[in-house]
Amino acid sequence: MNGQNVIWYGGTDHAGIATQMLVEKMIAAKYNKSRHDITKDEFDAFFEQWKVEKSGNIQKQLEALGAGIDFDKAYFTLSPELKDFVQNSFIELFNRGLIYRASYMVNWSYYLQSTLSDIEIEHKLIRRSTMMKVPGCDEEFEVGVLHRFRYPIVPESAPASGPLSEFDEHLTIATTRLESVMGDVGLAVNPKDERYSKYIGRQAYNPFTGKRMPIIASPEVKMDFGTGVLKLTPAHCDIDAEICKKHGLPLDLTIIDEKGFIACDYEKFNGIHRYAAKKLVVEELKKLGLYEGVSDHPHWLPLCSRSGDIIEEKQVPQWFLNADDARYATEFVVNRDNLGDVSMQKWKEVELQDKNISLIPSGYRNTWRDWFSRYKDWCISRQITWGHDIPAYEVLDASGHALGWVAAKSEAEAKQLGQEKFSTSNVTVRKDNDVLDTWFSSALLPIAISKDVPLNLMETGHDILFFWVARMVLMSILLKNRLPFERILLHGMICDQNGKKMSKSKGNVIDPMHVINGSTLDQLIDSIKTSFEDGAISEKIFTGKLQEYLRNLPRGIEICGADVLRMSLLQSDFKDQKVNFDLQKALKKRVFVNKMHQTVRFLMMKFDQMDGNIELKLPEVEELNRMERWIYRRLADLIQET
Repeated sequence: MNGQNVIWYGGTDHAGIATQMLVEKMIAAKYNKSRHDITKDEFDAFFEQWKVEKSGNIQKQLEALGAGIDFDKAYFTLSPELKDFVQNSFIELFNRGLIYRASYMVNWSYYLQSTLSDIEIEHKLIRRSTMMKVPGCDEEFEVGVLHRFRYPIVPESAPASGPLSEFDEHLTIATTRLESVMGDVGLAVNPKDERYSKYIGRQAYNPFTGKRMPIIASPEVKMDFGTGVLKLTPAHCDIDAEICKKHGLPLDLTIIDEKGFIACDYEKFNGIHRYAAKKLVVEELKKLGLYEGVSDHPHWLPLCSRSGDIIEEKQVPQWFLNADDARYATEFVVNRDNLGDVSMQKWKEVELQDKNISLIPSGYRNTWRDWFSRYKDWCISRQITWGHDIPAYEVLDASGHALGWVAAKSEAEAKQLGQEKFSTSNVTVRKDNDVLDTWFSSALLPIAISKDVPLNLMETGHDILFFWVARMVLMSILLKNRLPFERILLHGMICDQNGKKMSKSKGNVIDPMHVINGSTLDQLIDSIKTSFEDGAISEKIFTGKLQEYLRNLPRGIEICGADVLRMSLLQSDFKDQKVNFDLQKALKKRVFVNKMHQTVRFLMMKFDQMDGNIELKLPEVEELNRMERWIYRRLADLIQET
C-alpha cells in the first residue's frame, strides 16, 4: 500500500499434540483402533492425509479473503527442507552446550504420556466441591475440596526404629492431593508459626509407608493456608522438591507409575487410577481414626486443552535449551526503558547489529518483561509421534553402560562421534525416541525461510506472544546474532459470539467459507456430522449444534462474500484481546453491503448515460441551504481523511 513490492510469507505448522489427538480420535471413531494397533507407516499415512486436507482448506480460506500471501513460498514445518534446518540447528546448539538432557519437574499428562507446553494447559476455576472425570479413569472423583487428616507424632520416648502403635500427639494436614500421602517424606511448618515451633526437629509417622518423617521449618510454608502444615511429596510437586532438596530429604519416592496409576508399598492401592484412589485413602484413614473431614476449597485446576486430563508435575528426563545470555537480549530489544543497573550492564554487553523491535500495542511490553522475569530453561522434548525426531543418540560401552549423548543425523555419524567423544572404539548407540516441541521448529521460521533478516513485520495473535514470537527472537539471536523482524503487530483472538475460544472439540468453529460462499442447512449439518464421525466432537455437542442450526439457521447461511466477513471483523478493535464474531450480525451487514452495491450500480448506470462527458458543476456556497452545507462539509472531511 506504500507502493512497494513485499513478500508476505505464509504457511502452516504441524501442531504436534493437537494434530496427534485429532488423528487418534479419527482412527478410533472410524476404525475402532488405537495408535498402538497400527504400524508407524500407517499412522504417518493418516497424518499425511490430515495435513493435505487441512492445509488445502486453510489456503482456500486465505485466498477467498484476499490475503496477498505468496503461496509459492508457503512453508510447512515438517517439510524436508525445514527438517534439515531444524536438525542442523539442534546439533549446533547441542555442540555449543546450550541443549542438554536433565531430569526436572515438567508439565506432564499421564493420559498422553508426554510433557506439555504452558499454552496447551487451560486453568479452570473450581469454586466448590465438584465431581469430575478425566480420560483413563472410569470413576468420578471429588475436586474443589480440602481433605483434613492427622499425622501421628512419634513420641520422644519411642525407640529409635521399628513399628509404632500408640501416639499422644498429632498434626493436622489440609490437602487437595490426598492420593499422594504414600509419597510423603516429611512435614514442613513456617519457622515463625508459634503454633508448631515445639514440633520442629521431631518426627511424624506415615501409617501407609511405616516410615518416620522429619518435621522441618521452611519459610516457603504459608501459615494462612489450610492448617499451616505442609506435607512434602517431592516426586510429584515442584515446590515440595525444592524444600526437600534444601533439607536433604529423599526426592525419589515415586508412587504413581507411567500410566498414572498408584504403585507404592501399600498394596491395597496398587493398580488403581490415582484419582480413583482418593476415595480409598479416605476410607483407610477413617479406619485408622485419622480422617477429620472435608471442606470446600476454590482453586485453579490445570487441564490439558487437548485431552481434558489433569496436568501433573512430574520429574522426567527431558531435553532443555539453556538460553540465559540470549534471554536478556531478547527481553531488552523490546524493553529498553527504565533498565536497572544490572540490566543496563547486560544490555551494554549485547552485541547485535540491530537492537530494537517495536511491539504494537506497546502495552504488551510490560507483559513481555514479566514473562522473561520468570523465564526458565525451555523443555523442548515431547513424547509423541507427530513431529521432528530429536537427532540425539545415547552412547553405550561394550557392557551396555551409558556413557553420554551425542547429536547426529544418522546412526553411523553418532557412532563415530561417540568413539571420538568417549575415546573408545567399542561403542553402540541408541536413538532418542522423543520428538521436538512444535514451537522449536516454528521458532526457527524467520531464519529458515529467509536469508534477509530482519524481516519488516511479524503479525500474529497476542495469545502466542511468548510461545512463538519471543522464541523466534531468542532463536534468531542464538543462531544468527540478528533480530528476526523489526516490528511485532499483535491482534486479538477471534472467538465465538460468547467470547469463547473457537475449538473443533467444542463445536463452536465458524468456517469462513460458509460465510463467504453461503451454505445450505444440509451442508451445515453434513459438516458437523463429519466432525462427529471423525471423533472431533462428542455426541452431546453434535446434538446441541444440530438443534442450534435448526433453530437459528433453518435456511442455512446466505451468500455474504468476503467483504461482509472482513467488515464484520474490522468493526471490532483488532487490538482487543478477544474479537467476538457473531454470525447473526454478519448476516445483517450483508444487507448494508447490498445497499452499497446497488448504489454503485445506479451511479455507474448514470455515468454510462453521460457518454463519458462528466462535468460536475457545483453551486455557489451562497445558494446552499444549511443542510446542504453540512453535507458538503462532511464530504470535504471524508476526502481529506482518506
